[in-house]
Amino acid sequence: STGRRALDMHARNRVLKIGMEIPAQEANCEYAGLALFSKKGFDLLRRIYREVVNRPSNGHFHEATTPQTASLTDLLQELIDRGHEVFCVEVSSGCLEIHSFDDYKLACQLVAR
Repeated sequence: STGRRALDMHARNRVLKIGMEIPAQEANCEYAGLALFSKKGFDLLRRIYREVVNRPSNGHFHEATTPQTASLTDLLQELIDRGHEVFCVEVSSGCLEIHSFDDYKLACQLVAR
């Protein structure tokens, strides 16, 4: 492996469900924590966020305990539940999770090669 990322930017991989509580046997991919929105999509996301945090809360909002503590995946699931299409790009190689400064230093070494 060259360590380069393999992206298929032309694939239209529609996301039907997103979150941490999806059973492993039903999950196809893992959310890496990055997102790209069109202006229209981002405006919609902000509008929905404002709507849900300002309405009276009856507790949970998707996987969050309240709308105010919702993660991006909770908001993406809300978009999906409201009928909006959400797509993902598959990255099949060249990834490194960075959880510590040592991980960061390793990433710098790999990129410098």
